Formats: sequence, C-alpha cells, structure tokens
Amino acid sequence: MRNYYLSVEKGAKCPSLGAIVIPTHYLEFYKDSENKLRIKIKDTDGEEYDLRVTCRYLRDVLDKEKSLEGLNKELQDNGLAHIRVGLAKPYYQQNNNCFLMCNGVFLY
Repeated sequence: MRNYYLSVEKGAKCPSLGAIVIPTHYLEFYKDSENKLRIKIKDTDGEEYDLRVTCRYLRDVLDKEKSLEGLNKELQDNGLAHIRVGLAKPYYQQNNNCFLMCNGVFLY
C-alpha cells in the first residue's frame, strides 16, 4: 500500500474532484501514527489506496471514536459507499505533485 501522488504540469487544466461507488467491505478507516484519520480503499484488482480524510465532518465525528473497529465491522455489511476523492494543490517543493485525498464518504 502506498500514498498516491499525481504529477501536474504548471498551468495544467484537470478536474480536482471525482467520485467512486464501491462496496463498503472494501473500505477501512484508521488513524495514523500522528492520530490523523485515514481510509484504506481496496479496488476489485486488490490494489490498496491509502488516503488522508480531509472531510471536516467525518473527522469531527470519527475523531471522537477511541476505536474505529466498530465502524469498520459495520462497513463489512454489503452496502455501497460513494467516496469523494480530490487532489490537493500542487506541492512545488515536490516537483508539483498533488496528493489524492478523501473529501467525503456517503453510505447507502
């Protein structure tokens, strides 16, 4: 598993927000070593994506959880999730790379 970055040329025109719909059993929330909320998303090919959660609402709600184990167990039900993904602004110190982040999760 790795963090995902996209190299963007200066002045490039590309969308910065998108979405995927995925079965909830492919998702797992966790907190990293700095206690920041993150989400692991596994695709149907088995590739795992490790994204920072930037949605303030999700962070406010889930940061109160001492353990995300209960939530992750509930996600194993065969529901669907709409995941909003976006690109951060380029980091000029890192060759104009943008990182992929999770802007929201909607369960249904």
